[in-house]
Amino acid sequence: MRTPATGRENGHTANPLGIECEACNRRVLVTVDRLGHLEGNMRPLKDWPFKCSGCGSREVALWLFAKRAEADGWIGG
Repeated sequence: MRTPATGRENGHTANPLGIECEACNRRVLVTVDRLGHLEGNMRPLKDWPFKCSGCGSREVALWLFAKRAEADGWIGG
């Protein structure tokens, strides 16, 4: 089951993190490895500077998944 990121989640919480552009609806899954060095980083995910690689918008929705299979299904459409 996917759940929206509320503001309490940080880089240690999300694996994978679903990012959906609110402008063009592009979806991507990002794993913790791609988020970079996270040791000690407790900044909420909502404050991270995500940017759509399709249209350049910074207006994105963040999604968390309980199981990898759910994330794979979400990315498939």
